Amino acid sequence: MTKKVFSLMLAGLLLVPTATVFAEERTKTTSEDQLQRQEQREEQIQQRMARLQEAANDLGIDISGMDFEQAKAAIERAIEAKKQERLQEAANDLGIDISGMDFEQAKAAIERAIEAKKQERLQEAADKLGIDISGMDFEQAKAAIQKAIEAKKQERLQEAADKLGIDISGMDFEQAKAAIQKAIEAKKHERLQEAADKLGIDISGMDFEQAKAAIERAIEAKKHERLQEAADKLGIDISGMDFEQAKVAIERAIEAQKLERLQEAADKLGIDISGMDFEQARATIQRAIDDRKAELD
Repeated sequence: MTKKVFSLMLAGLLLVPTATVFAEERTKTTSEDQLQRQEQREEQIQQRMARLQEAANDLGIDISGMDFEQAKAAIERAIEAKKQERLQEAANDLGIDISGMDFEQAKAAIERAIEAKKQERLQEAADKLGIDISGMDFEQAKAAIQKAIEAKKQERLQEAADKLGIDISGMDFEQAKAAIQKAIEAKKHERLQEAADKLGIDISGMDFEQAKAAIERAIEAKKHERLQEAADKLGIDISGMDFEQAKVAIERAIEAQKLERLQEAADKLGIDISGMDFEQARATIQRAIDDRKAELD
């Protein structure tokens, strides 16, 4: 009996420190958990505030000094104001009045105006194409207009094909377009060849751009050749001059020659044309000639 009591007392003494340790551990763990949860909450609040700050920056508003709820409310108000502003801009573009309407009423009014504008544009397109879309809904009218546009494009392709003298019957749009483009290129080359033949140059083996450049050079050379012929007839020297300089020099020489001939005529008639420009001198000489004729009659 005494041994049993002693054993129980010993067990009790051993359990008391153990229970105390367990209690201390539980208190320590609870405190750490609470601290960790507090840190997590603060981190979450900081993250949410950072997101609110980004939104505030985008909206151009100042939320400094506000707590989370105040900042959130300020941002919500700014978003509503921005939505209302965009609705007003849309209403202005559409030429409608949304004053006195709440957001949903204004939104509905704008949607109706947009639909009306779309229908109006469809009608304008239908009028240009010469088709009737009365009684059709939006999708039907759109399909009818698209069909008319395709028909008009095909009609234009046919007109182009007729002008080029090619047959596009049985071809779809892309095939016909390619055939017409090919015929246009052939026509352009044909015209280049005609120009080359007139200029007496050989463009065989050249692509379009090379042939075009060769013809342009030949045209410039021909123009210079004609200027040189004119200069030779007038007895003036245009060596070393570019095209424009030579042209101006020839024009001046032609004017001088015309004035010289007028002076010769004036001398024969015994009249003075000094100080007169070409037109005045010519008119004076013509009057003198008419007077002589009258005297002879």
